[in-house]
Amino acid sequence: MEAKLLLSTCLVLLIFVGYGQSGNSYFEEQDYYNATRYYEVEVKTAPSKYLNLAKSYFALKQFDKAVDALDSYKSEYSGADLTLANKWLELLRRDDDEIEMRPIEILNSNQYEIIPQITKNGQRLFFVSKNRPDGKGGEDIYYSDRLLDGGWSEPQGWDVFNSKSHEGVLAISADENVVILFGNYPGSFGNGDLFYSIKVDGVWSYPCNLGGTINTNNWEAQANLSADGRFLLFTSDREGGQGNEDLYVTELTEEDGWTTPKNLGPVINTTGTDLSPFLAADGKTLYFASTGHFGFGERDMFVSKRLDDTWTNWSKPVNLGRYINTLHDDNYLTIPESGTKAYMVGIGGIETEGSKDIFEFILPPSMRPEALFHVYGTVLDEQDSSASVIIRYYDSADGTEVAKTLSSEVDGSYAVSLPSFRKYDVIIDMKGFLYYETTLDLTDPSKYFKKKSFKEVMGDEFELLAESNERTDRYGVTYDTLLEADQEKDMVANFEQLIALSGQYSREGKEMDRILRNARYKYLSELETQREVVQDHDVTRIKVGAKFEVKNIFFEFGKATLTSQSRAELDKLYDIMNRSEIVVEFGGHTDNVGSEEANQNLSQERVNSVKSYLVDKGINTARIAAVGYGESQPVATNETDEGRQKNRRVELKITKLRLEREGSDEITSNEDFDGLQEESAFVTGSTIQADLLERFRKAAEKGGLPSGADCNDDAEVVTTNTTPAKTKDYSSSSFDFEGFDAIDDLDDYIYMSFNPYMNTYGTPFGGALGAGLAFVKEENLREIHLQYNFINPDTVTWSGSAQILWAIRPLSPFHLHFGAEMGLLGIKDDSEGLGYINVPVGARYIFDVAGIQLGPEFMYSFQAVANDRIESFYGKTKYIRLGVNARWNFIQGGVFLNKGDFVDYMGLRVGFAF
Repeated sequence: MEAKLLLSTCLVLLIFVGYGQSGNSYFEEQDYYNATRYYEVEVKTAPSKYLNLAKSYFALKQFDKAVDALDSYKSEYSGADLTLANKWLELLRRDDDEIEMRPIEILNSNQYEIIPQITKNGQRLFFVSKNRPDGKGGEDIYYSDRLLDGGWSEPQGWDVFNSKSHEGVLAISADENVVILFGNYPGSFGNGDLFYSIKVDGVWSYPCNLGGTINTNNWEAQANLSADGRFLLFTSDREGGQGNEDLYVTELTEEDGWTTPKNLGPVINTTGTDLSPFLAADGKTLYFASTGHFGFGERDMFVSKRLDDTWTNWSKPVNLGRYINTLHDDNYLTIPESGTKAYMVGIGGIETEGSKDIFEFILPPSMRPEALFHVYGTVLDEQDSSASVIIRYYDSADGTEVAKTLSSEVDGSYAVSLPSFRKYDVIIDMKGFLYYETTLDLTDPSKYFKKKSFKEVMGDEFELLAESNERTDRYGVTYDTLLEADQEKDMVANFEQLIALSGQYSREGKEMDRILRNARYKYLSELETQREVVQDHDVTRIKVGAKFEVKNIFFEFGKATLTSQSRAELDKLYDIMNRSEIVVEFGGHTDNVGSEEANQNLSQERVNSVKSYLVDKGINTARIAAVGYGESQPVATNETDEGRQKNRRVELKITKLRLEREGSDEITSNEDFDGLQEESAFVTGSTIQADLLERFRKAAEKGGLPSGADCNDDAEVVTTNTTPAKTKDYSSSSFDFEGFDAIDDLDDYIYMSFNPYMNTYGTPFGGALGAGLAFVKEENLREIHLQYNFINPDTVTWSGSAQILWAIRPLSPFHLHFGAEMGLLGIKDDSEGLGYINVPVGARYIFDVAGIQLGPEFMYSFQAVANDRIESFYGKTKYIRLGVNARWNFIQGGVFLNKGDFVDYMGLRVGFAF
């Protein structure tokens, strides 16, 4: 009887340890509201719990209360970790801008959503989700497009790359023609590799391994392309790093392919985990997640600035703050080139229900990258036909080249991203074209912003705000009446009315706050669409007969004397002539004011002045003809001031070609673009696209390719509406390396949080049938199994068992388990019964097959404590367990062979998972 009582007590204690209702249990369940309720009582006798009380307040965004709890933790708990508390207080008291994290509901589901990737123009958002009804299996790629109202469209699966296994877009080029993928495509070195695909003539190349320079037999994932397409940042747990996972950078070069990956150094990388890099369009601002830099949760997001071109010199990483980071994993931040709005993955909390969700928010100004403008337009020649040219942008202050881009050979369109607060010299210096130069002034960005009244900004909600304000005014009048000091009245009724008014004031204040916050969010979202400048360019092809007007040539009134204002334009003409050997004619034209003879003479004298200026600077006089046409060739009416002004002009016409030095730039397939740009140099035009595909192939081959990699010239391609024909159901880890003692989502596991089931059980007395419950805690991957057998052998009056298992995961699909197991049996005509405690140790390997989570396992259960009679009659209670677990959506089960002296049977389990 004493043994039975002892074992029963142990069972109760085991259940209590696993699920006793206390502040800690609610905290572990992420029920922070109830955690605060319990902790507020428990801290009176256990002041160490002030720390978790502070964290619970933090999770509820009650930051002032969190600060008070931390102060109490420091003052009332003698064993307080003062360093930890002070770091928390420093972050909580930092003067952060209040940020509203908004879940994108149309994207989020009851599954998880990870790895958002926003295109540079902010119009398309890619992400990864799992086990959706329209999915192919495992983790699939989806995308959503920005709607006119600022919302997002219904997500669509990107079936070009989706398969039955895991895949995702980790990076995408500015024009969406190059993608870096993680997937289980043929040809992999190890536990996760990076692949590339390039779109040529609307068709995507088959995903190919990036090669052995980047990929290893370790884990490489979570990559990001720089805006110019030259640099690839990625995460790896390869040897030689600072910690578990580090950030690396490699450059795509013509000679060497991908350069040897360089560790970003100890300022960025830590002894912990550093991952999910995102380099903003300015090429300097890096966002990344880390467990090694101090933060609020398991992973926090940080920002740092690159200080030079070494890629190892960075500013001290700054935590994104209490409004953005949480107690849990905050990861995968992405930003369009505007730098205003950001997108990130967080664990669903008080804002959402679910696991990992995608949030959007207005990035605090202090955390933003350098402000960029989206400059775009068209380049046309003298026949209004498209011209494919290289456009270079130089900082007018110091002459450094900031960016360059290439206009389309199809329609002349171009786009480029440029930093604000600068003035640029825009130059087109192409073979086959006359030299062209203009300016772009972005020194005052505000002149490009649309000015709006408050009513325009508020839109439809302006009237709602006005109505709310009117109601508040009426409440004020009533308040004044009720507060009259000398008036005798029914005080009970007076108090009741005042209390009711206070409630109305409170509700009205919340309504006004909601309206204003929504309006502010919409307005700030609109600002990112206002950083746009349209600048078109007209160029002239060098050919006989080509003619264009030379503008900004000024003469003194009625004379042929050039003014000082004309010198800048004349110097450009000199540069054109000096850089080529073309023979030209300058034609002078006037309006019809005055006599025809006088106009003829004036036009001739003026072009003579232009010729003389150029000859004096060194141009051979034989290369310039000066012809005065007077009023004979008008281009507009002479009846208006505007028309007459157009007719007063100087024109240049090419009469003979010498092409040797008409320009220095020319477009080649390997043009190396290295500025801030919207259109990547690598991905403009089908010829350049094909050359880029070849360049990637060669770079991968130089690094070495694993067996089965589809990187040869005959590799198949996939179209935009088919699944890759070669994709098989490969089993591999997914994107997140989980590390030890943690799991991010139970969708990858053989159980969910709550798992009722029925199973068989057997002892030397015979077989039994019972029902059980399995609870799983994903924070530390703890399983607790409680089972009671309602059908037992004839000699057994009752029986039950309890088990608790913990997991250690050196690799995501591989789990090592250990724990404690307890069995109790009531025997007929025996007052004491039988009982034992074992220590199970073993391993599982969990993987996905067509959406089914499979978990083969091996367990060896050691005997710890047992009744003497068990060992006397049946031997030790230790046994070996071999089996397979399986879960498909909400159905779970398993089959097991259990072999030992006391436990010897084939077991089955069938149940549900929620």
